[in-house]
Amino acid sequence: MRGTLLYIGQRLILIAITTVLVSSIVFLLLHQIPGNAFLNETRQSPQTLAAELHHYGLDLPLQQQYVNWVQNVVHGDLGESLVNRGVKITPLLIRETSVSATVGFFALLVTIGLGLLLGVIAALRQNTWVDYVASSTAVVGYSIPSFVLAIFGLLVFGHYFFIWTQGTVFYSPGFTNPLTQVEVPALALGLPYASYVARLTR
Repeated sequence: MRGTLLYIGQRLILIAITTVLVSSIVFLLLHQIPGNAFLNETRQSPQTLAAELHHYGLDLPLQQQYVNWVQNVVHGDLGESLVNRGVKITPLLIRETSVSATVGFFALLVTIGLGLLLGVIAALRQNTWVDYVASSTAVVGYSIPSFVLAIFGLLVFGHYFFIWTQGTVFYSPGFTNPLTQVEVPALALGLPYASYVARLTR
């Protein structure tokens, strides 16, 4: 038990160090890019540009900018969007994360459900044509990249199953029937791993 806790503690420390190093490097690299986020707005006066930089804290020394950024991140504040002025990034990120979580959940259902089903069928019918078909399907499914499956899914569900999906194969918050939009990305993400689960189950 003590060894396990020590291992977990070491991993947590390593994660913290890695997070600090990566965030520092990315922060410094972003500030090495020539210019700033408002240079493309040519109609701005120097006073307006200075006000924008001050509003976002971009006129502060680099060290102070990093300290402010870390403090805000610790409190769950990722700042304001540079594109949509006045819009906080954190609510936008939470909204989009819910979409990813929904797709990931259904992809996990496909992975476990289909993988166990094919694996059990292949195990019960070992050395028969059923076993060969299930095993071959698993190998093919594991070999095809997800983006290829996604393109194939767009064709199948968006064209041939148009009545089922109404031609909508993308999911976004606020849609009345998200199940018809989540099936293609869920299948594209879940099928390769379902093939792997099927091989392990067999």
